[in-house]
Amino acid sequence: MSNDDGDEAGGFGSGIDSLFSEAFRMVEGSLFDVASKSLRPLFNLEVTDDLVTATFDLPGVGRDEVSITCTEDTISLDAEMTRPVRFRVSSGRGEAEEFARYSRKVMLPVRVDQDKATARFRNGIVIVKLPRRREGRSVRIDADEDVKRLE
Repeated sequence: MSNDDGDEAGGFGSGIDSLFSEAFRMVEGSLFDVASKSLRPLFNLEVTDDLVTATFDLPGVGRDEVSITCTEDTISLDAEMTRPVRFRVSSGRGEAEEFARYSRKVMLPVRVDQDKATARFRNGIVIVKLPRRREGRSVRIDADEDVKRLE
């Protein structure tokens, strides 16, 4: 085995380490925010012809601790936990971080009528229903205009 092969193996190992570090940063960005000490709750978004339904999973939260704000293209949710949770967020640091809230802002794929939004809370699950905004208007066809046929 030549020295070049050894360097390649070392490069491969550091490449794997770099890949795992990048994957952890991606997961970290989607699951929690250390600066604000908040977890980002899991959610599901369902879009139909008439309705957008967002479901958030908020274990350890009471109904009165949830705040929801909607615009025509976003849903923002904040909630205080009844008991904070602690866990280590990085293998590089030995200390555990404490999280006492949930926070998430979701961009919606369609425009909604936020004034007609409804929300329901049961067993740590929040379901927000927003009717889709209907845009555009009908166009009237004038009866007096002659229509030429294509020949």
